[in-house]
Amino acid sequence: MEMVRAVHKEFGTGQMKFMLDVEMRYERSDALRAAKELEALDYFWFEAPLVDYDLAGYRELRRYSSVPIIPAGNAIITPQLIELAMDMGCWTQARVDATVAGGITQTLKIMSLAEARGMTVELQSWGYTTTQAANLHLMLARPNCTFFEQPVPYPAFEYGFANPIRPNREGHVTVSQLPGLGVEVDWPAIEAATILKFEQGGRD
Repeated sequence: MEMVRAVHKEFGTGQMKFMLDVEMRYERSDALRAAKELEALDYFWFEAPLVDYDLAGYRELRRYSSVPIIPAGNAIITPQLIELAMDMGCWTQARVDATVAGGITQTLKIMSLAEARGMTVELQSWGYTTTQAANLHLMLARPNCTFFEQPVPYPAFEYGFANPIRPNREGHVTVSQLPGLGVEVDWPAIEAATILKFEQGGRD
């Protein structure tokens, strides 16, 4: 909270919106105290205050604070469990990553469930270029997603790809027009980093 107050003091008077992700580090009482402070500072959302499995805790947090609450999105990842959590009122918006939630088709089901309830699905894309591309395509295909998430510094997550996703000066990203996910593998870079190969042998 000391960091939150310092950031707000320096930048909180402009047009910027802030979110806080605490990576499931809080107990319920601490999460509620933090949520109350973020509520007063008009935060856009409070991410992963509790472990994903604490659905009762999430529901309680939403009951006693008005700051939007979203989960980490790493554990509750099946459509059935996500639907249950949404209907219990655990989260303001849902959150998953297509690369851990069963792929593009499964994530589209989750996004449809959320859309039917007037909710967004804030897709994770914190990972390498393939992860970013898969989630970006889904964000652009459906109307219920707000932000594209990207890890920084960029180069650490771009190795092995010739056309990584980068924001422009306005902070916007665009999708490649190449087939599939639109990512182009830099095979010489992959070869240079390879330490072990498996080759399929033929039958006698």
